[in-house]
Amino acid sequence: MSLHCALDPSLPLVPLADIGRLRFDFGAEATRTLLEVAAMPEDIVRIELRWDPALAGPLAQPSVLCKLLMDAGWMPHAQWRTEPHGEVLHLDAERCFEAVPADSGPSRFTVVVAASDDARLQRNADASPGLREVDARVIACTGAAGPAEALDGALPHCETDWVLVCSEDVYFPAGFGHRLNAVLAAIPPDERAGTLIGFSGCAVDGAGQGYLRAGLVVDAGCRHDHAASARAVTLDDLAVVVARDSVHRLDPLLGGTLWATGLALAAVCEHQRFAQVLRLPLHHDAEGRAPAADALLASAAHLLERYPAFGPIPTREGSIDAALVARLAAARRESAPAFRHLDEVGAAIERAIADGRHEDAMSGLVNGVHRDFCQPGVAHTALYYPGLDRAMLALAQRLAAGRPATQVLPPGDTTLILATELYNLGGHSKVVEDVSLEVSHPVIVLTDLFQTIHKDRSQMDWLLQRYGHAAVIALPGASLWSKAQTLHDLVRSLRPKNILYFNHHQDPLPFVATLASQPLERQALFHHCDHNPSLGCTVPGLRHVDFIATLHERCEIDLDRPVQRLPLYVPDQGLRSPVRVKGRQFSVVTSGRPGKFARRGPFALQAIVATALQAVRGQFFHIGPLDEAWLAEIRAHLSAQGLAASRFVHLGLVPSVWRQLAELDAAFYIGSAPVSGGRAGIEAQGCGMPVLPFSGFEAGSLLADYSSYANEALGWASLDQLSHHLRTLGPRHAELAAEARAFYERCFSRAEFRRALHQIIET
Repeated sequence: MSLHCALDPSLPLVPLADIGRLRFDFGAEATRTLLEVAAMPEDIVRIELRWDPALAGPLAQPSVLCKLLMDAGWMPHAQWRTEPHGEVLHLDAERCFEAVPADSGPSRFTVVVAASDDARLQRNADASPGLREVDARVIACTGAAGPAEALDGALPHCETDWVLVCSEDVYFPAGFGHRLNAVLAAIPPDERAGTLIGFSGCAVDGAGQGYLRAGLVVDAGCRHDHAASARAVTLDDLAVVVARDSVHRLDPLLGGTLWATGLALAAVCEHQRFAQVLRLPLHHDAEGRAPAADALLASAAHLLERYPAFGPIPTREGSIDAALVARLAAARRESAPAFRHLDEVGAAIERAIADGRHEDAMSGLVNGVHRDFCQPGVAHTALYYPGLDRAMLALAQRLAAGRPATQVLPPGDTTLILATELYNLGGHSKVVEDVSLEVSHPVIVLTDLFQTIHKDRSQMDWLLQRYGHAAVIALPGASLWSKAQTLHDLVRSLRPKNILYFNHHQDPLPFVATLASQPLERQALFHHCDHNPSLGCTVPGLRHVDFIATLHERCEIDLDRPVQRLPLYVPDQGLRSPVRVKGRQFSVVTSGRPGKFARRGPFALQAIVATALQAVRGQFFHIGPLDEAWLAEIRAHLSAQGLAASRFVHLGLVPSVWRQLAELDAAFYIGSAPVSGGRAGIEAQGCGMPVLPFSGFEAGSLLADYSSYANEALGWASLDQLSHHLRTLGPRHAELAAEARAFYERCFSRAEFRRALHQIIET
């Protein structure tokens, strides 16, 4: 028999006798028509629903149709199909049960629901004819953390021998209550406490060799119809029945996820009893709601830890095992804000690789990161590009396959340091220098991604002078793919003992050139771009090194693997002479490259300078390059505030920040803003100068790290707070200076730096 229904109220209703093409709207006629269909003798009915969202009302939802059919005695199975005239819903429904038992009397069970959504409760349990027909009492526990908490709270109010605990997404069709009453009436009183009943789950098969599905549920329109079983080992999170004095207890640690499975496993492993699965009409529709990834991961891991001897745990969605937990953990990590998924960029790069357009693929990596990392909500928040890292690996494999080695030679004693470019000023370049001074036979290769050296060969002069203890090489050429090939060949000839990556976050060249040609256990990524998302962080097997304690902890959790830490080190250049501070008669100093400061906005450098000079009587020193236009803006701003422009002293680039700080009569070092810097603050504390670190970061910012400062309470999140510190901290200067020096000695010694570095490169 076929029943064709169209959501077009303009079409006339056709008498039921003319069953060829029956059309009706889904208003009041829907229930009447379906009830008339239910009275027909056929065993199968097929409904074809032509979907027109513009005409669809609330009764025209597939879940509503399924409930109507189930109440009329039919068990539906829905399937969407795309046909030339649009989306069509096909509903095949069968009669799956004998007649409903005669009146079974009042309900033998009380219903308990952990309710979080009144609307869901009203259209499911509260609207269920299968509960109303036996006058079952429904206790909704609003705000309960899960079924375990709901049941504990409801039990004192349950007067029946049995309790049905269910999800708020479960609907009980007509006939359910009478059928369940009949089952419960047949259970002897002395078996009640040990009985556990579910309606869908996995059971031991007849031969005891495996598991099979059991029970019936129409879930999101799909009919899952299997035989009942008395040997169930897991139950779906739909509904369970336990006695009021049951030996079975829901595990509160499972919350609202895998709670029924945990109950069934406890029955088997702790009480040596199987749960039983009944075959009764049940409808479940979470309307696209899936368990939260964190909740599912936590519950799955908890069950595996609690029942380690059970082995893989079978469920309708697949087995719960270590592999599932690993996949869930990976999915959870990659869905976190720290992970950036540039799907369109990644797809374009994959097409370029497949077509052999390697230069386009390389450019896609560089430009994809370059366009993404500085967007609001990305810079200082995100850390990883897993999809782009996979594309880099594919490129590395393609490059290595095209340049096969004639022979594999053992590694030599060279330590290869790969960087994008180096600067006269900056912590990144200084760390490269410190590392290169500690390793054997250092070779520094600069990819020159931005062609800084290519455009100005004089850059090599100061590089060779400053890094004269190492061999320094800049990759020639403009083509990214040719640079990668050159670096690949160079690495093969050098046969380095270790490769240390210090490249910029958007630079794929070092990875593409080396990942497929060198053993990964001898390669380490030094995650210096710790406030921007960076290529390479998620490459499997590549050792990951962080410098800052909070970033080290963050990456270890996010990447779910051991992460090493290299504490920053600044050579001790001595404690400066005591500075005399009397009241507010003292000077202050700050330093950093231009990118650490802002020219506009609430934390513009000129505003910081004016605030400080209004609070103190001395001068404001600035170490680091600023262009003439910016200097003019600062001086003009000071003059407009009635402050002498001469009190701002620009020192520019200096040979040593530490020595310059030691020579100044400044009492306090003001941390850069709105981007903080770590190394200069350490140098200030090393020479005995208290640091006032900027702390006005947005929530979740990666810059909000204070592990490099002796006293977090000295932080300032507003100009008013900075002013208050400068006006009040003078009398404590000697105490804070001693605290700063002691912190440096404790945390940033050369001995600790060398120990950590050699552990990284020799492991």
